Amino acid sequence: MRLLPRRTALGPLPQRQRNASGCEVWTRSAGNFWSCHGRRNIYSSCFWLPFHRLSIVLMIFVNSGGGGYAWIEHAAWNGLNLADLVFPSFLWIMGVCIPLSVKAQLSRGNSKARICLRILWRSIKLFAFGLCLNSMTGPSLEQLRLMGVLQRFGIAFLVVGILHTLCSRREQVLPQSAWHRAIYDVCLFSGELAVLLALIAAYLGMTFGLPVPGCPRGYLGPGGKHDLAAHPNCIGGAAGYVDQQVLGNAHIYQHPTAKYVYDSSAFDPEGVFGKPLVSNRFRTFFNNSICTHAGCLLSIVQVFLGAFAGLTLLVHPTWQSRIRRWLLLSILLGLMGGVLCGFSREGGVIPVNKNLWSLSFVFATVSVAQLLLVLLYYIIDVGDGWWSGWPFSECGMNAIIMYVGHSVLHKMLPWHWRIGAMNTHFVLLLECTWNTFLWVGIALYLDAHEFYYSL
Repeated sequence: MRLLPRRTALGPLPQRQRNASGCEVWTRSAGNFWSCHGRRNIYSSCFWLPFHRLSIVLMIFVNSGGGGYAWIEHAAWNGLNLADLVFPSFLWIMGVCIPLSVKAQLSRGNSKARICLRILWRSIKLFAFGLCLNSMTGPSLEQLRLMGVLQRFGIAFLVVGILHTLCSRREQVLPQSAWHRAIYDVCLFSGELAVLLALIAAYLGMTFGLPVPGCPRGYLGPGGKHDLAAHPNCIGGAAGYVDQQVLGNAHIYQHPTAKYVYDSSAFDPEGVFGKPLVSNRFRTFFNNSICTHAGCLLSIVQVFLGAFAGLTLLVHPTWQSRIRRWLLLSILLGLMGGVLCGFSREGGVIPVNKNLWSLSFVFATVSVAQLLLVLLYYIIDVGDGWWSGWPFSECGMNAIIMYVGHSVLHKMLPWHWRIGAMNTHFVLLLECTWNTFLWVGIALYLDAHEFYYSL
């Protein structure tokens, strides 16, 4: 952790200036290499920053209750609400930034070993921060929740970051033929694509092939009273069983959304899934090690898909070719997700489910994120200053402060308050909006004083 000068994923930035049209730009002494709105090269584009920063603001809003509206809060089990888009969007945009950051570091002469060590160290810090946040309810190690949001970030970043670094080339020469140029990003991504497909195959094999005692094979329901309490102890099927066996009931999330609707048992939406089961006599050892938590398979797939979008930005030289590639992938993934869930909330072979982080959920959320990226790219970069990303860009400069701060201070004044019964959408939305704007104001204040904190 360190205090930083202003920086992006590609390195430190000096003072902000405005161009003749009043549009905010970043400059260096050598020219507009860091300009946020130029189109000279990919490093002059900052359109992905508002995407990440917008996700942070939306996260604070939905974590504050979202005004009590059902379509904003997390779905109880199957389905896709606004809150369910936040976490996967974070993971995906982290993947987008990985190729850009790795390419920039390689261009500065850093060795791959040095880059991998940085990735490892950052992943360890993310995991440790997540454990500290999980101890807010008490420091008891016997009941400490081991997995969480930052832990999953750390694991996915470690796997995708190191693999992409090892597969990256210092120099990329575009092929001469048009058809080869059209698929060059796929060729560069071939090694990571093989791992991505292997992870999906492992997930499907575990989900539909792992026998779970007392549960039908391939069960994906919430257990409890669902389906007339036909399978009361089967929440999450194989995913829930793996968490129980590897982590133990005391170390997983005790209050899943399904508990309040279906009276289900404990289930961890950020838990382990995809590692082989271990015997009970080894459970104590695995509960206190990091290696068992490397099985967040589809979260890693989500980041891989983001990395491919970032690689597209590096390989394709024109904004038209980039948008075509992103739109094509968005439509393809959207259709694949729709087919898996039968284009319905409860139907299909694999329903859209954030708790299970189902394959249809990954495809659907990446499709939405890709569309939003296209929109921001066109407005901010292609539009040449239609919008600078304010104030969302400033919010992300201290992302870890905003995330940890809103998590720790969520029951304290002046961020949250109560007046009367607090049982109307108006007063709940007012309190939620106040908390969100207060954190945006804090981010703008820190940015104005050039105070930045990063892991």
